[in-house]
Amino acid sequence: MKKISLIFLFFYSMVSFAFAEDLQKKPKAFLPETEYQFEAVPEGSLVEKKFIIVNKGKAPLIIYEVITGCGCMTANYSKNIMPGEVGEIGIKVDTSYEGGNTVTHNIEIKSNDENKLFIKIFGKVKKVYSVTPARIRLIGAVGQEISQVIKITPEAEYVFNVKKISAKPGNNIDVMIDNTVREDSLLAVPDKKSEKIDWEKELGVKSCYVVIKNRAKKVGRYYEKLIIETDSEIMPLIELRVWGNIFSKPKED
Repeated sequence: MKKISLIFLFFYSMVSFAFAEDLQKKPKAFLPETEYQFEAVPEGSLVEKKFIIVNKGKAPLIIYEVITGCGCMTANYSKNIMPGEVGEIGIKVDTSYEGGNTVTHNIEIKSNDENKLFIKIFGKVKKVYSVTPARIRLIGAVGQEISQVIKITPEAEYVFNVKKISAKPGNNIDVMIDNTVREDSLLAVPDKKSEKIDWEKELGVKSCYVVIKNRAKKVGRYYEKLIIETDSEIMPLIELRVWGNIFSKPKED
């Protein structure tokens, strides 16, 4: 009986040792760099960064997902990293619509490592142009003439000319370049065109004036895009959002 007990104790000790050793075989992710600050870039630039990730554990490191939390980013990463090996997490950040802002993106890495993993990308985005007014809205009643004038002005560091402008899908608005409108006409198109003024000469800034006219004849809301083609190498294409809200005519008493 004593012999059987000793044999049982020996096997129990061996199994316990093997189980304890197996518990120690875990992945361990190590990121030599967890933050990246990019140099100031013009709006519309694509910022790219590759983060190194090392598996310092004793079991394969499996990366399930890289959560960017923003449609402006994409991630490409190593899925399976063996013990002692090195993988990569590649991040791309589209800086469109971020001109003049300092952007910060926190990114979570989900893996079979029991510790939470995060990386961060941040930096300043330079304005390439400005639009006045900042929001383009066409609001009015059915049958009314609804229009808006906007001014597109390039920053001094990134001077460009507008080559062509169109609407997408273009079902509800008409657009045209009209540099004869006055500076004080940015909220509505005047009934009569004012005398042509060379704003580049008068103001020292080369701006482009665009007239947007509603042609929707039904009650409802719509969303369009202005597609602006320029001769800029940095920003050959500018997209601006246009919101429309057409409501019924109020009933007369």
